[in-house]
Amino acid sequence: DSNQHTLATIANLGQAPSQAQILNSRRDSMKFKKQVHYVKGVFVCPKCRQSFVQENWIEEWRVRCHKCDYRGTLTHISVEEHMDEEVERR
Repeated sequence: DSNQHTLATIANLGQAPSQAQILNSRRDSMKFKKQVHYVKGVFVCPKCRQSFVQENWIEEWRVRCHKCDYRGTLTHISVEEHMDEEVERR
């Protein structure tokens, strides 16, 4: 664990860790990077054949049919995609 390693390094120097050093080590260990898949373009529902145009970038899992109860992935007709890295704090 990086938090324990930081505290152990400070302890080996013969001095007590400062509050700022403890907070910094905790803050760094609570960040997680994740890849997010964004899409925009034209989609078609495979169940009811309704087409949708998504003009703004949106996470892929949020694209769904609003006409019927189909909850699966929509068919991509003319779609732009990009991956982005986001930092998630826990």
